[in-house]
Amino acid sequence: MKKNSILCTLMCLVSLGSLASCGFKTSESTGSGNTATPDPTPAKKETLVLSGAEDQKKFVMEKANEYLKTQKLDSKYELTYTAHGEDVVDSEVADWTAETAPDLYSFSCDKSTPLAAAGALATVPDEYAEQMRKTLSETAIDSATFLGDLVGYAYTASNGYFTYYDSSLPGIDAIVHENKAGKIVDNIEDWLKYCEDNQKTFAYTILDQPFYSVGALVTFGASFQVKYKRDGSVEKVTSNFASPEGLKAAKLILKIMKSPAWVDTQDAPGVNNVAFCVNGAWALSPDNDGNKSAYTDPKVKTTTLPNATVDGDTKHIRSFTGTKLYGVNPNKSNGKAERLNVLHGIANYLTSDDVQSARFDNSQQAPSSKAVSATDKVKSNPALSALANQSADGVIQANLPGKIWDAPKTFSTWAHENAKKNVTDDDIMAQLQQLDTTLQASK
Repeated sequence: MKKNSILCTLMCLVSLGSLASCGFKTSESTGSGNTATPDPTPAKKETLVLSGAEDQKKFVMEKANEYLKTQKLDSKYELTYTAHGEDVVDSEVADWTAETAPDLYSFSCDKSTPLAAAGALATVPDEYAEQMRKTLSETAIDSATFLGDLVGYAYTASNGYFTYYDSSLPGIDAIVHENKAGKIVDNIEDWLKYCEDNQKTFAYTILDQPFYSVGALVTFGASFQVKYKRDGSVEKVTSNFASPEGLKAAKLILKIMKSPAWVDTQDAPGVNNVAFCVNGAWALSPDNDGNKSAYTDPKVKTTTLPNATVDGDTKHIRSFTGTKLYGVNPNKSNGKAERLNVLHGIANYLTSDDVQSARFDNSQQAPSSKAVSATDKVKSNPALSALANQSADGVIQANLPGKIWDAPKTFSTWAHENAKKNVTDDDIMAQLQQLDTTLQASK
């Protein structure tokens, strides 16, 4: 028995040695021939596509990557950025399921309807929604709400416009004053005459951009309304531009376009002989190379849009006011909760007080945050002061069907072609009737 035991032991030892010689390794193996080599290929990162205005690319990418690093997600996800106009992203993205489609994007607050119809707006998680209702302005929350759900992250309240002017021009102080909400004293007739007399221009993009021309069209009281069904589709659009109020607004547009001083550009005051330019706070943003905007020149000052007098009636020229938001496109995540949570986390971070404060420092965009809006640096900013005074008479830029902008553009084209002709009130009213008909069909 003892011999058999010894023999078995020897056989086992031989067997183990044979196994070892065939290449089986243990964690205690040493030597270059017996050490496991780790796979040098790093795990492939998942790409998240961000999208927004071209001039915001550098800032957004920096802050979004900052979030990933802080959350220790930078080893799993990488970011790319595609430029899209915030006012046209709904039409520029044809397929929201495509690999190149945005996962997270910025958009103007009137675009919720077409984006929701495309399935490109994920509902904000309860945790973030509750937080934003505490920290953001009521206007910001309203602009991010569609059919009772919070579907976006309102990161700026700068989606409005006002007037920039060249304060270095001789005599301009006599016609530009400190206009306050409810106390607008300047008149567009004086501004146009000054430009005509001094070979200067008044830049106001009311021909090709309905965002500006509609503000003028509603100045004297005409307007439009959109009613929605429960499923988010448009039930009906009503309007009353073919009215005495609409006629006055149309005459205002014709008066501006008739002036040799009017140009349909957004060149900064001091550039190409521009004395006045209607634009938003976004014009102050540096370009992607970090170069300062011409609008930041010390001679460029700000004020509201002026009054206009038509047929003896004087009104403050109105403008749209609203927000810009981040939306999360759920189509590419295929139900992956973690991926969607990361996207919502980035959007929430880009809307946070710290990032809004940094965004203001970077491009002077009006914050939607109540806390940041209350800071001295924001309250003392001339551009945002002009925006606030202008927006007091502003038209809230609510959710609108995408085709609703076609009708005002058609009217502006007619006005441009006929501004220097002798047109009658009947001629104008016929165009306004067509405007109403087209608007009411723009579902």
